[in-house]
Amino acid sequence: MGQGGLEDEETLQCLSMHQPWASLLVHGIKRVEGRSWPTDHRGRLWIASTAQEPSPATIQEMRDFYSHIHGLERNAPEFPQHYPRGVLLGCVHVANCLSASELQSADGLPEGLARETESDFCFLCERPRRLVVPQQIKGQHKIWPLPATLAKQFAPALKPVPQVGEKPFSWSSYGLAADTEGETKLARRRFPD
Repeated sequence: MGQGGLEDEETLQCLSMHQPWASLLVHGIKRVEGRSWPTDHRGRLWIASTAQEPSPATIQEMRDFYSHIHGLERNAPEFPQHYPRGVLLGCVHVANCLSASELQSADGLPEGLARETESDFCFLCERPRRLVVPQQIKGQHKIWPLPATLAKQFAPALKPVPQVGEKPFSWSSYGLAADTEGETKLARRRFPD
C-alpha cells in the first residue's frame, strides 16, 4: 500500500464492463468476472462501465439469475436501482484468476458460485466498494491503467456496499484466494498477458 491507503502506482488498474454486470460486480452481487483471457493481476481493480445502454430485458434476466444464485445460498441481494454508463463505479479486490474447470472442481464450492463460472477464465472478486457519486470516464479494452491522480482523487469516496449474506464474502473461505506467495490450494498459474 502506498501513502494515504492507496496502492502502489503499478496496481492502479481498471476494467471496463458492460452494464448491468459492472454494477452487479461493484455491489458484491456478482463474485466471478468471466473472461476469455486470464490475468495475473491481483488486488484492487477499479471498475468502469461502458457507454452501452443495457436493455430492460437484460437487466431483468440478470436480476433473476443472481436472485436464484444467491437464493441457493439463502441470501437476498440488494440490487442497484440504476446502472450508470460511461463512469467509474468503484472497485473490487481480485483474489485470484482460475480457469472455469479449476474453479468448478474446487472442494466445498457452493452451487451458486459454481454457476457463476460461464467463461474460460474466472476473476475471483471480493471486497466490493462503490463510489458514492460515479465519475465520468472513458474506458479502454481489457485491463488498463487508471491514472494515479484519478485514483488518489476518488479513493476517499469509496464506500462499502451492503453485505450479501450473514458474513462478508471471501474466496479464502474456499482456499481459492492467492496468498502473498501467489499460491492457493489450487496452484496459481502465471498467465501471459
